[in-house]
Amino acid sequence: MVFPGLVDAFGNCRPITMNIVHIVFEFPLPHGSGGDLRNRAVDAGLSHAGATSLISVQAYFRTGKQKLRRKPSYIEADLPRGIIDAVVDEVAKKAPDLVIIDGVFLADIAHRLLSNGYRVIVNMHNIESSLLKETDQARDGWLSGLLHQKRWKPAIIADRLLAAAAERVWVCSADDAFSLESLVGRVARIDIIPNPLPPWCVDAASMPLSGVVMS
Repeated sequence: MVFPGLVDAFGNCRPITMNIVHIVFEFPLPHGSGGDLRNRAVDAGLSHAGATSLISVQAYFRTGKQKLRRKPSYIEADLPRGIIDAVVDEVAKKAPDLVIIDGVFLADIAHRLLSNGYRVIVNMHNIESSLLKETDQARDGWLSGLLHQKRWKPAIIADRLLAAAAERVWVCSADDAFSLESLVGRVARIDIIPNPLPPWCVDAASMPLSGVVMS
């Protein structure tokens, strides 16, 4: 992982204890989705760079777990202003050197923190605007352009604005890095942070093929 400020003016690595805040939509589960596994791995990795605090946006909703409305881009959450304010206030209390934001879904929080002068890295699980278009096309075929064109452009703009503004962007693969560069150009500072393969996947016994009859 590349952390801003870990290399001095002479190009030498130097030990720095950083105060890092990691903001996710909801606390990641140990055996949850691929996104959960990535967030847990990122959080574990960050702990080697300094003190880390994990903030769940979902935890700020007093009425329990929420399924949020989305903006016209579809890939951004339409977060209530009060929630944004509460998260940003909590970040301010922690006075971090660096903030990691979990994807363009939380773009409103990221942009507020950037405008307040925080150094923000965006952890992109996918290039969401590209994934949205691919999903729409796979589901609706030739009708997808007629049905969903109005949200494809705002989605591209959302990805582009956040990637260009962030201190750095973490993506999962070289393909995602290429996809993001095609949207933003070389303005974005992109690092490839591969998704983890958890031990319970590595240790799982594979099914023996001997004696299996293929129909």
